[in-house]
Amino acid sequence: MTSSTLSESSAGPSSAGVAGRRVAVTGASGFVGSHIALELEGAGAAPVGVVRNPQKAAWLEERGVALRRADLADVDAMTVAFEGCDAVVANAALGSNQGSLDELVRANTTGVRNTFAAAARAGVNRVVYISSVAVYNNRPLRWQTEESPRFDTDAVAAGRRQLSVSDLTTDWRYAHSKALAEELAWSEAERLGLELTSLRPGPVYGSRDPKLMPRLIKRLKLPVLPLPRVGMPLVHAGDVALAVVGALKNPTSVGQAYNLSGPPTPLPEVFRELVRQGASPGRPPIILSLPLPLWVGFDTSKAERDLGFRARSLKDGFAEALAEPA
Repeated sequence: MTSSTLSESSAGPSSAGVAGRRVAVTGASGFVGSHIALELEGAGAAPVGVVRNPQKAAWLEERGVALRRADLADVDAMTVAFEGCDAVVANAALGSNQGSLDELVRANTTGVRNTFAAAARAGVNRVVYISSVAVYNNRPLRWQTEESPRFDTDAVAAGRRQLSVSDLTTDWRYAHSKALAEELAWSEAERLGLELTSLRPGPVYGSRDPKLMPRLIKRLKLPVLPLPRVGMPLVHAGDVALAVVGALKNPTSVGQAYNLSGPPTPLPEVFRELVRQGASPGRPPIILSLPLPLWVGFDTSKAERDLGFRARSLKDGFAEALAEPA
């Protein structure tokens, strides 16, 4: 959907840019975090990668990203790491299927609370939070806007959660933790006087992807690949990073949330594009398209308008991702 569908015009990204601004990125040594840090460096900012293990991120330092050691559990260390910065990108979090329900909730909510507290202590009042489209109660065959119904965290707490279409798009435990974490982000930003923007990416892929791309490529080793025509709203990590830069450029993004995803591409087409891009060096599988035209879409017109967001094609995105695997 385009900006003319649901959104009114606005000022768009500022021409002032981010050049010379020091921006801390938590989890910069990880997949999405590294894309954000490098995009900031390319835009002329001075990115600061806040990481647990600087040795693991030495390659980023070689590409112009300063490194500071801190753990999300250590508010004092993060406060020191954020000192002198103009903004914080709160990116570090546990991802889908990376822990139990309790582990995901504890890590992702504590991470928000500590990151925001450290930013406030360090005198940094601008924060961009990396959330997820998992925060929605995704409805099939509809476009979710930023105002669509949210994942029902109360039902989980009460032990009465029911299966829904959201289970086709993500791990419900992760969805619960991110919904709680984003809710906490907004309340903490208000309490601490922070200027917050929340970005909600769809399933993220790209170079150095340790999760989604390897899973997709592994399935290409099967001789026959029967796939339902379920739409997958993939987004490239580089496009998420560009949206971060767009948010920092545009002051009207403060107090706003934004969907970031590509169109819901049927799974058979996703795998056919991977084959075309050479992801299956041997004999490619026979891809069978099963008649289940189910999809969940995310309206990105607001991000297009305010952040200059554009989702690259799967052709271009897979070519980039396969050039530098995890």
